[in-house]
Amino acid sequence: MFRDIIESASNSQLNTPTAMPILYVSGVTVTTSQANLEGLVKALQKVTSEALGDITARQVSVFFPQDLCLAGLGEEIIVSIQCLRQKPNRTDDVLSRVAIKVAETVKIWFREAKIVECYILTQDPRYAHTIETNTPAL
Repeated sequence: MFRDIIESASNSQLNTPTAMPILYVSGVTVTTSQANLEGLVKALQKVTSEALGDITARQVSVFFPQDLCLAGLGEEIIVSIQCLRQKPNRTDDVLSRVAIKVAETVKIWFREAKIVECYILTQDPRYAHTIETNTPAL
């Protein structure tokens, strides 16, 4: 079985520059409805892909980590965009536009928030590898 996994991985695309952005939206209250979260996910996927211009909305992942401290939830929402590979077309202006559009989108969905911040952590492709395979998870 292990051999099958290794062979499948070697037949997949290795070290491809296809890692896509992951948005972590922190500070959302646990009482936010599933429908609102799903709507926000779609909105963030759309604005992120449009602002970057070189990926589709489906290539953007959005997660809402649960906060252990309830104080301040809903008042300050911070979005961290990670795994965004550096590319020649992803200039400072493009990345700034992404951060602005994401922050504006979150503010539309959470009007009661006093602060909405968005930070982008770019990823140097020399230190990242992606393995894509159609093998189901174990």
